[in-house]
Amino acid sequence: MTPCLALDPAVRPATERVVRGVVRALRDGLIKDGDPMPSSRALADASGIARSSVVCAYERLAGMGVLIAVQGRATAVRLGAARLVDPATPEPPRAPPRRAPDSIDLSVPGGAASEALDPKDWNRAWRRAIAPLAPDACLSDALVDFLRTTRGIVTTPEELVLRPSLGAALGDVIDAFDLTGREIAIEDPCLPGLQRRLAMSGCRVRCVPVDEQGLRVDLLGNEVAAVHVTPARQWPTGAPLSAERRAALLDWSRRTGGVIIENDHDALFVFDSAPSVPLFAQARGDDACENLVYLGSSAKLVATDLQVVWLVGARRAPGRDEASAPVCGFTARALADYLTSGALYRQHARTLRLVQDRRDALVAALAARAPTVRVRGAGSGTEAVVVLPAGADPFRIARAVREAGFRCSTLGDFAVHAQRAALVVDYSNLPALAARGFAVALASALGPGAERAIRSPGRR
Repeated sequence: MTPCLALDPAVRPATERVVRGVVRALRDGLIKDGDPMPSSRALADASGIARSSVVCAYERLAGMGVLIAVQGRATAVRLGAARLVDPATPEPPRAPPRRAPDSIDLSVPGGAASEALDPKDWNRAWRRAIAPLAPDACLSDALVDFLRTTRGIVTTPEELVLRPSLGAALGDVIDAFDLTGREIAIEDPCLPGLQRRLAMSGCRVRCVPVDEQGLRVDLLGNEVAAVHVTPARQWPTGAPLSAERRAALLDWSRRTGGVIIENDHDALFVFDSAPSVPLFAQARGDDACENLVYLGSSAKLVATDLQVVWLVGARRAPGRDEASAPVCGFTARALADYLTSGALYRQHARTLRLVQDRRDALVAALAARAPTVRVRGAGSGTEAVVVLPAGADPFRIARAVREAGFRCSTLGDFAVHAQRAALVVDYSNLPALAARGFAVALASALGPGAERAIRSPGRR
């Protein structure tokens, strides 16, 4: 046990005792940013606390942003944790960043490739939307056709609910199924900000690990009231939910009455096969469909800044109406025109070709320049997980690559439980000609010359 980590035996339960002890030690300056923490077994033996309680405390502290856990390495205090628990802590002096002036942002979440958007089609849709005598295009009608032709979901405009953000849509689901104060399971790792959104809505969040078959459905249990899942493509690992896990998830919903929130935002970005069938379409007519909600979004299909979220299957909560979180009328009419004119389908076809070319360039460059890494999840979506060699520090590697002109995230940035050492790269923003520069930067960061300056992409 670390001598400076004093635990108050009067604090109950034991998990809270460990959490408060670590926070107090940070505030008192007894432990500092970057310090290694004792292993869960060592702390349990030294304090007389069950190891499971220590593990739960470490997971809570990781979720709070105080600790960082990387698989195969000791749990440590996250950089900046001291200021997080005590804002009065002076910020340590920082060296001026060495980021190249033409840096490329590969950090996630990714979005639609802006180069694939045709300004003529987009401007025409907006001109029609704001014209004084323009016909009132109905976005719900357009989305009903879109969902039927692209996702096999048969619904009606009356069943479709439109919201301006994922948070507003989740609020509808929480109200409709009375989930406030109850436990909602999410995938770990998961979409950025999802855990915070649900917690701010008054829900208790459980982070459930994923593997190569998607969500570990066997870990849900009967006490979970709802689960948020990305079955078409688990974000960000890229693993689709297997047929066995799909059947198990629907069986769990039938058996426990648990709500399945299916987020389908990434499903149409598939390069090497046809898009998978949504759970909502698979379960149509099944008893489980009564507790199944389908979510889709325009952010990845059209533009990152265009947030329109549609949901199907959420029973309307008493007292909640369309005015509580409306979609801008001009935005709705423009998107409806963009859909009905066929412009969105043309843009998506261009986006798939562009993103696939960039994916292929990245995979080839890494194979040639950094053969010790492995690329996972690049068969669909716009992000890939670049698994680093054993013993590599993903945070140091990410810093070195950033200094070379490429901003990217680590897998641990989106998780509570310890993850393998890996980077998450949004290759939709990586021009094919810059893929070699990224691979060279990564190889240099992994090798003995990781600290030396690397030329930024586009320079000779």
